[in-house]
Amino acid sequence: MTPGRVSVQNLSLRELIGIAYRVKESQISNGPSWINSERYDIDAKTDTGATGADPMLLMLQSLLEARFHLRFHHVAREQPVYLLVVAKSGVKMPAATCVPFDPNQLQKQAVLSDQQRRRQCGGIERRRGTLDGDGMSMEDGSGPPFQSLAGQLSLELDRPVINKTGLAGRFDVHLRWTDQSAAPSPDSAAAPTEANAPSIFTAVQEQLGLRLEPGKAPVDQFVIDQVERPGEN
Repeated sequence: MTPGRVSVQNLSLRELIGIAYRVKESQISNGPSWINSERYDIDAKTDTGATGADPMLLMLQSLLEARFHLRFHHVAREQPVYLLVVAKSGVKMPAATCVPFDPNQLQKQAVLSDQQRRRQCGGIERRRGTLDGDGMSMEDGSGPPFQSLAGQLSLELDRPVINKTGLAGRFDVHLRWTDQSAAPSPDSAAAPTEANAPSIFTAVQEQLGLRLEPGKAPVDQFVIDQVERPGEN
């Protein structure tokens, strides 16, 4: 998605809901089987002068609720999580010097020079065994936005990561670890399989100065009450 435009291709409704409402697909329950199998393309525009926390996502939400007659409610259910805390060694992430994107100034954002764009926060890159982000925030991974560090870690671990660091602001994050297909656990992470490629648990502690601790907490669930296949355009 870019300012003023929402364009996605070949996504299931479950994936679209995850994007629009910033929830993990595993947090979405109920709904018929076709929300997982049928694929959709969306190309829509919004007024570039729109204001709000995130006008593009709000527009996508409105589209899903209008076209799919999507109705839902939220409920909190306790489940296993990881708690993100500061390690005894202290924080090792440098404070970000980038400029946060301002969704309330979309017209000004659209005419920034290339040099100004490079100074903006963002550019989060996730590859197998790597996570890089300039100006990644420390917001709670159990809620929006999933661009936060805790949220990105939850995607890698397939378990909610709750920010308990007490830190605020934005940090530059550069994380490297061994991608282990086996179910992760902090106990087994103490001995990395390669000297220069630790598990994600060891990497978070050694490279970021943080620690992932297992725990339980109420996690938001997105429960579908009603949904229908959309009509033709």
